[in-house]
Amino acid sequence: MKANSRVFSYLATFGALITVVAMAVDPFSQQVLQYYGCLNAVPESVARVPRANNYSAESVLTFGASRSYSLQPPMLAAMYVGLVKPPQNVSSALSVQCETGNCTFPADSGAAYTTLSMCNSCTDITKSIVLNNDTSVYNWSLPCLPSQKCASISAGGAFSCQTEGPGPYDSFFTLECLMLSNGKPCDGEVPTVCPPTVGFATRCSYVPCIREYTAQMTNFVLEEKLISTTNLAVVPGNASTGRDAYFSIATNSTLRNGVRHECSSEHWTEDTPVAVSENNTMIPYDSGVEPAYWVSADCAWYVDEVTTSLVAGSLMGFYDQESIYMPYGDPYSTAGGSVWSTNLYQNASSNLTSVTRYMDGLAESMSAEMRQGGALADGQVRSEALGVVMRSQTCIGVRWAWLTLPAALIALTMAFLAATVWCSRTPAWHGMWKSSSLALLFHNVKSKTLQQDGLLDSKSQINETASKMNVQFMQTERGWSFLER
Repeated sequence: MKANSRVFSYLATFGALITVVAMAVDPFSQQVLQYYGCLNAVPESVARVPRANNYSAESVLTFGASRSYSLQPPMLAAMYVGLVKPPQNVSSALSVQCETGNCTFPADSGAAYTTLSMCNSCTDITKSIVLNNDTSVYNWSLPCLPSQKCASISAGGAFSCQTEGPGPYDSFFTLECLMLSNGKPCDGEVPTVCPPTVGFATRCSYVPCIREYTAQMTNFVLEEKLISTTNLAVVPGNASTGRDAYFSIATNSTLRNGVRHECSSEHWTEDTPVAVSENNTMIPYDSGVEPAYWVSADCAWYVDEVTTSLVAGSLMGFYDQESIYMPYGDPYSTAGGSVWSTNLYQNASSNLTSVTRYMDGLAESMSAEMRQGGALADGQVRSEALGVVMRSQTCIGVRWAWLTLPAALIALTMAFLAATVWCSRTPAWHGMWKSSSLALLFHNVKSKTLQQDGLLDSKSQINETASKMNVQFMQTERGWSFLER
């Protein structure tokens, strides 16, 4: 009996513990669900970012039987923007379609799309400066370019440039500038180029290129990350055919909606209609050159000869024989000249970093126009990379760790129920006598007969014992009770 009491005591303590733990369920349950902002795709919308495989920027003017060409205003305007107020990057100058301001572009091995662009590289050619005399007054020059254009500065001069068109240096446009600089003096490695006043010279070359990007737009700001760059090859002019130089290259694969596809064939097919030479450049239809292989239109990249000539000619017009002269003979005072020259000169504070940054701005502005004005060959149009429009919504997340306490409480409750059932069992009782009133009457009977018969666990035993008893209901010291007579 004592053992049973101890078990029930433990069981009651266990139940009390469960009750106390249950009071902490509400705070834990409130932490299970988490509300947060998330981006979900909008099926009915498509994001679009400009791209191009080729660029043509000539306007044709016809006078009777004669024709003349001029550069289209959008590219000329892009040049002015790049020289006067360069964009931070090409992405900021693009017109992108993304109605929610949050868009992604599918990528293959990190690259989402490829596009024609304009690339720039600048190098320091200060050691190429030629000292023309040994007087105390400087008189410098740079070696003349193949076009026989030469840059030089002497007393009173501060800045001079020379330019070269397509062909030499395998570039679209080459700019060499010689200028005064208040930078660190020469280190004496080449004594003949170290006059009393410090000089600085740089060469910048522009060439059409293919750029691979991965991209996303967040809060209406397009972020493009450059993955790789491939320069187009210059195809020299041919006097016998009357063709000028142009730029072209063919690739064996391309990205279409973020998936890379092979696009070359040994023979002409409807999918690969563009002829390519063994130098991986496009073959003009009337050149008579035997194709080495064929590619699809979106694997052919080029800037045609007329556009090459017009764009390069316009760039040369900005800097060709451009000079700045010092006011009052002070080499470091504010010098007068064109906006693009003074921006490059920076009042004698230019260095390779500042020149590269400024000329990159021109390349980025031109790239934006090339991407927004380009098209595919043979009149096909695929001038946009497609992406997924994302819309901000409220999402519900389940933090499973916070379900630990409720789950444990359920397990403990089930264990408590099982323990209660187990401890409350009475395996020795087999009686079926709830319908008899004698069991209730026997509860308050003081009788030797009951003590002799012991435990009555069936209806027949109760009836048998009752037949042997004669009781009287009377008042006793403890109240009214049945007493055996």
